Amino acid sequence: MKTYSIIIPHYNEVKRLERLLSSIPLERSNLQVIVVDDCSPDQMGLAQVQQLFPTVNFFSTPSNQGAGAARNIGLKHAIGEFILFADADDEFLDSAFKHFDKAIAHDADIYYFLADAVIENTGEHSVRADVFNRLIDQYLDEPNEENTLNLKLAHCVPWAKIYKNSFIQKTQVLFDETPVSNDIYFNIINAVHAQRIHVVDKTVYRVYRLTDSLTSTQTAERLLCRLKVSGKVATELNRLGVQHSRSASGFLAQSLAFGPSVFIQALMISVRSDLHLNLLRVVNVSRWLRYFKRSNTTRVETNK
Repeated sequence: MKTYSIIIPHYNEVKRLERLLSSIPLERSNLQVIVVDDCSPDQMGLAQVQQLFPTVNFFSTPSNQGAGAARNIGLKHAIGEFILFADADDEFLDSAFKHFDKAIAHDADIYYFLADAVIENTGEHSVRADVFNRLIDQYLDEPNEENTLNLKLAHCVPWAKIYKNSFIQKTQVLFDETPVSNDIYFNIINAVHAQRIHVVDKTVYRVYRLTDSLTSTQTAERLLCRLKVSGKVATELNRLGVQHSRSASGFLAQSLAFGPSVFIQALMISVRSDLHLNLLRVVNVSRWLRYFKRSNTTRVETNK
């Protein structure tokens, strides 16, 4: 029987973590579930979750370092042939592991699946997974070179995927240990290295839109961090000879909201990176209309 390791970074989400763990068929003998706590203040609540789920392996980061560091610790302890990542505030859907079992009969480095997205407070549909599901649908409609590359470069989340453990060990591409965007490099660069992918039109995972999420709040520090990670990705893609359209223009435009000092910092990061500097994109009206529409939808969902 093929074995899975499920890696879950956690920070102060004990009730939601309990929901996620309850969605995993822990009675299966081929599952290794790893929770890596990022020094949560609520250690008493975490201890109660450990008592409820005695078969789950709990580890901790040495200090509060973010989800990327937690996932990297999880990878060190993962012994399964296949690796799944889940966020502590999400959950797996019924029959997910039946779909996983069927999918891994195909030999691939990475397996892609569809995801559901819900506003936690209301149960209404959220747009959080729409862009990723659209990439999968486009690939399944026409699995050509262009749609394959689009899927690899834009499906930049770790959930609703399976990674072959030996493949990750071979690439040695880990998560960035940054406050935000810590999973972008891992997902994109590993996908580019993947020689075989398998895409499945089954929905296996539910991601929630939270109303109390702090990571969705934009600050100057988070913007600059995202820009640096995007530049790192662009540099590696160039080194690998992969054509891409990663641009600094949107970051530069957004940095203006934080004043001239942040704009200059963003500009310096941009010119020192391999990101494209296409200033025409900044004045592209349709592009900004799409951006504001997405931002407004996110704001509406978060406030429900």
